[in-house]
Amino acid sequence: MGMEVEMAQEAVAGSFTVMYGMGLIGYVVLALGLMKMFEKAGVTGWHAFVPYFNFYQVSQVSGAGLVWFILTFVPFVNVIAVWVLMFKLAKSFGQGAGMGILTALLPPVGTLIMGFGSAQYQRARMM
Repeated sequence: MGMEVEMAQEAVAGSFTVMYGMGLIGYVVLALGLMKMFEKAGVTGWHAFVPYFNFYQVSQVSGAGLVWFILTFVPFVNVIAVWVLMFKLAKSFGQGAGMGILTALLPPVGTLIMGFGSAQYQRARMM
């Protein structure tokens, strides 16, 4: 029975390693897309790699303002706040609702498309 427990522990450890690795890859891809978007908006690119500060910059670039950034820290409300930020970010790059939905559902994909694609920053107004 000791062998079965050891194998189960190894399986759990392996699962956590895979999930952590996928999360890290997702974060780096998201940051790369945000970096290119920030550069298009005239913001220093490395800000995209700093946790929390990158979402502050997203709130500024998108014209959403400080309130929406603060709402990302409120449990349950943060899901809606991030969706609003992603929609406003897509809009500030001249994109429609489809890109807003894509960026809200798959932020790394949406930011890569807008960052490395032909989307141009259009100065966002506070909304």
